Amino acid sequence: MADKVQRFKNSPSEQLKDRVPPHNNEAEQSLLGSMIISSEVIAEVTDKISASDFYRPTHQKIFEAITSLYTKGEAVDPITVADELEATGKLEEAGGRAYLHTLINVVPTAANARYYAEIVEKTSIIRSLIHAATDVVNMGYEGIEDIGLLIDEAESRIFSVSKRRISEKFAHIKELLKEGFENLEKLHKRGAPISGLATGLNDLDEKTSGLHPSDLIIIAARPSMGKTSLVLSMAQHIAIEEKTPVAIFSLEMSRQQLAQRLLCSEARVDVQQLRSGKLDAADWTSLSHAAGRLAEAPIYIDDTPSITMMEVRAKARRLMAKHKLGLIIVDYLQLMQSRGRAESRQQEISEISRSLKILGRELDVPVIAVSQLSRAVESRTDKRPLLSDLRECVTGETPVTLADGRRLPIRDLVGTEPEVLAVSDEGKIVYGKSDKVWCVGKRPIFKVTLASGRTIRGTDKHRLLAAGGWQRIRDLKIGDRLAIARRIPEPTVTEEWSDKRVILCDEGLKGKAESDLFWDRIISITPDGEEDVFDLTVPGPASWLADSIVSHNSGAIEQDADLVVFIYRDEYYNRDSDEKGIAEVIISKHRNGPTGTVRLAFLEQYTRFANLARGYD
Repeated sequence: MADKVQRFKNSPSEQLKDRVPPHNNEAEQSLLGSMIISSEVIAEVTDKISASDFYRPTHQKIFEAITSLYTKGEAVDPITVADELEATGKLEEAGGRAYLHTLINVVPTAANARYYAEIVEKTSIIRSLIHAATDVVNMGYEGIEDIGLLIDEAESRIFSVSKRRISEKFAHIKELLKEGFENLEKLHKRGAPISGLATGLNDLDEKTSGLHPSDLIIIAARPSMGKTSLVLSMAQHIAIEEKTPVAIFSLEMSRQQLAQRLLCSEARVDVQQLRSGKLDAADWTSLSHAAGRLAEAPIYIDDTPSITMMEVRAKARRLMAKHKLGLIIVDYLQLMQSRGRAESRQQEISEISRSLKILGRELDVPVIAVSQLSRAVESRTDKRPLLSDLRECVTGETPVTLADGRRLPIRDLVGTEPEVLAVSDEGKIVYGKSDKVWCVGKRPIFKVTLASGRTIRGTDKHRLLAAGGWQRIRDLKIGDRLAIARRIPEPTVTEEWSDKRVILCDEGLKGKAESDLFWDRIISITPDGEEDVFDLTVPGPASWLADSIVSHNSGAIEQDADLVVFIYRDEYYNRDSDEKGIAEVIISKHRNGPTGTVRLAFLEQYTRFANLARGYD
C-alpha cells in the first residue's frame, strides 16, 4: 500500500499539482480593456472565446458583466461595468472600480483585440489539454482494471478538447456565393439534386438526396440478398469518384475477402473466375486498371472479429484525426458486441444502434449499419421486408396512458403524436412525446394476465419491464413480476395501487416498494389468436404505459435510424421470376424525405449494384 501511495506522489499529476497552468495575464487584461474601450469589438471576440477561457476568476467575472451589458443593448464603459458587477454582488471579487480603470490604461487602442483573443483562446485550450491529460493520468493510477474503458475515456477527453477549435462563424456573402456555385456545378454534373454524399446509385440518391452527416442508415435484408455488395458499391463510388475517405468495419468477412470483392466489382470480373484463377488477357487488363484505381482510393478496412462499440469509436476517432472521414460502415450489426452489461441480446443491439447514432453525431459523418432480418419475413406470402420486421407490438385495444391521465386504445392514436406517460431508467414516471403511432400488420398474439386483473396482449417478442429487466413475452413465465405504474394521474382523480391488492412476497422487490413502480405477478400467459398489432415510439425514455404496464419501444434499431433501407430480390424466391438481375431497394423510413422503392441492377457475378439502364424499369 505504501508503495502505491509513493508511486502516486511521484506521478505526473502530483508533480504538476503546484505548477501554474499556462496563461497570459497581459493578454487577458488587454482584451478586457479593448472591450471596455470599444463595444464594437465585443461581438468580434465573443464568437471565439467565453468567460471560462480566462484564467483569472476576476477576469471571468468582468467578461460576464461586459457581455451581459452588451446583450441587453446597454452602453459598456468602466462606470456601467462597475454598476453591473455591483448589482450582482461581484464588484469586490472583480477587483473594484479602480481595477476596471487599470484595464483601459493597459491598452491604448482596441485595434488588436482579435489578436489578444487568440492568445487567450490558445492558452485556454492548452490548459484544457493539461486537465484532460491529468485526469487520464489519475485514472491510470487509480488502477482501473478495464483497459478498454480507460483508453476510450482518454480518447474521448482529448477529442473533446480538439473539437473546441472547430467553431461556427459568419461568412461574407461573396464566400457563400462562390461555395454555392461550386456546389451547383457538382449537382449539375451529377444530374440530380444531391445535397449529401452521393452513392453513385442515381435513383437511390434522388430519393434520399445522398447520405447526410450524423445520419444513421440501416440497410437490412435476409441472407443472400446482397447487403454487403450494396454497401461496398456505395463505398467504392464515394471513395473513388467523390474522393471521400470511408471506414469499413467488417465483422463477417476478412479484409482480404473484402478487397477481392472490391477488385472484382471495380474490374467487372466474375468473382468465381478470380477465385479459380481462370482469367483471360482482358480480365488481367481490367484487374490491373481496377487495382490502380482502388490503390489510390481512401478506403480503410478493419476486420476485427466481435469488435465492441468502444473499439469502433476509438478507431473511428483516430481515423478521423488522420484522414477526415466522410462515411463509416459497420457490417453487420448483429455480430457486434457490447460490454456485456445488457440484460438481453435485444437490449444489447439497442445499445449498439444508439451508440452508432451518437458516433455519427460526434464525428459529423453518416454511419451505415448493415442488419440481418429474422426469419419472420419467410413466413409471409409476400417476402418483401417491412418496417414491422424490425419491431414487435401490441393489439389495437391496448390502452395507452396519456400525459393527462386519460387512457385511449392505441388504434385510436394512429397518425398522431400524443404526449404519454413513460418510465425513466431510474424507474420514475416521466412525460414523453410519441413521434409515431401506426399499425404494423397481423401477428400471432399472446395474452399476459396479472394478479391485479390487468392484462396485455402482444406479440411474443414484445418487451415488458420485469423484475430482472426488459423481457420478451415469450421469455416470461408464471410467477414473474412485471412493473406497473404505482400512481396514474386521472382527469379528476388519482388511482393508486396498494400493496394490499397484490402481496409482495419477493424480498428482492421490497427495496423497490417506494419507487414510482409497483411489481405485479403474472398468473397466466396464453396464446390468443392472430390480429393486427400496433406500436408507438417515444424518443428518450423509449417506453410507455400499456394499461399501466410498462412497455418498451419494440423497434430500437428503427427508432434510432434516420434512414431504413431493405433489399428484396424476387429471383431469389421465384426461379421463374421476370426480375432476374433486378433488386428492389425499399426505403421504408426516411426521417427527412420521401419513402418508396427504387430498382437497381444486381450484378451478382461482380458482387456489385449498379444503375438500371434508362427505360428498362
